[in-house]
Amino acid sequence: MLYHFKKEERRNGTPMLGALMVYDISIKPPAEVWSFILPGATTLPMHAKTCYLYGQVSAGAESTAATMLRTGRMYSVFLNGRPDDSSDSTRGYKGKFCLVATANGGQQVIPIKRDMQAWIGEICPVQK
Repeated sequence: MLYHFKKEERRNGTPMLGALMVYDISIKPPAEVWSFILPGATTLPMHAKTCYLYGQVSAGAESTAATMLRTGRMYSVFLNGRPDDSSDSTRGYKGKFCLVATANGGQQVIPIKRDMQAWIGEICPVQK
């Protein structure tokens, strides 16, 4: 979901995560569906291949209860973190995704890229 992350990691070092927030942006105003924050100055390294499982947090993190994600909805995720390079003004990374139903009754995450109309309109693209 965070497409420029690998390039930034090579350029600025490993960003350090302090908090994560997920919002349902299909409704107005957007509703928080899950978040966690690490206490004090505690941070976690965010490598390009790091995966944070929805609803699960590391020891010591303060978390809200994870609301069930629903198909046909668009979600926004914000990773509050900064790169190792103190001259870089980045304070976080944002991504969007939709959750769609699959033919076998499961669910699939569809990443929404910044160059997609769905990013601007905040409506999940129609699946074929």
